[in-house]
Amino acid sequence: MSEFLRSNPESFENEQESDPDIAELAVSGLSRVVSEQEDNADNDNYYGEDNYDDDQYDGEDGYDDDDYYSEYEEQHYGEERADFDEEKLTLQEIPLPAEILGRYSFLSELPHDVAVMGGVARSIAREIITSEREPIRDIDLINITDEEGNSEVDYDTLDELSRKFMPDDYTFGHGVGNDTLDHYFRTRDFTVNQSLIKDGKLIISNFAYNDFQENIIRPTYFEHPYDGDDISSRLFLKALIMRSVMSQISDSIPLIEDMERPEYIGSFDTMLFLNKAMSRGARTARVFTEDLAD
Repeated sequence: MSEFLRSNPESFENEQESDPDIAELAVSGLSRVVSEQEDNADNDNYYGEDNYDDDQYDGEDGYDDDDYYSEYEEQHYGEERADFDEEKLTLQEIPLPAEILGRYSFLSELPHDVAVMGGVARSIAREIITSEREPIRDIDLINITDEEGNSEVDYDTLDELSRKFMPDDYTFGHGVGNDTLDHYFRTRDFTVNQSLIKDGKLIISNFAYNDFQENIIRPTYFEHPYDGDDISSRLFLKALIMRSVMSQISDSIPLIEDMERPEYIGSFDTMLFLNKAMSRGARTARVFTEDLAD
């Protein structure tokens, strides 16, 4: 955990209380899900066991990225989601209010072109647009380069920033990455992740702005270009966790749109995301487990 989160525990999570009933609820819900999956597996040996490394799916926002598509999924395409394609993506810049700059004082320590992505950017964007503050778990930074990949920030500076603000990632060899602004915004998983904090401003896409207002969790065109196409189980479970978190802090009901429940969710993915939900506290785990069981 970074120094900022250690000194600002209220930013980490709404609640981290223990709940003696959560273990029983989790086991019960998980047993239902796994039991149903085992029954389905007996009738269809196509899917097999999910034995792949979670690290390749780790993303910028605390909710993991998922590029996995089976051969079956690639065979089935629906109508293109033309309303959300890259040609209609636009960006706007919003100066950060003084109150937010004061609360996230570490922003003043970042060099020009080193931006904040992921959960912090999403939480700030949500607060500016809806006045609701999403809890954050860690800080993720990215170095924005020009289109040729040239950077104004040297390697040693990026390494020090990684060590200071991303200690958990740094321990496992992951530090501040490089990306162009255009590529970053065109390769997010959910529209609400099309947000970035850079040089004292919120940079946000038109899709993200609208979905923050409507409290919608929606995959991007990059992640899900065709209606009716099968969604990977990990992307779906990421959406469930996001809804579990948002349902605790929002006055409106978070909606998951433009994605259907996948036909199969493996036991490994089920346990992986149940663990992620429980790491966010009892309330999040309870909501997520109930949704997962249903």
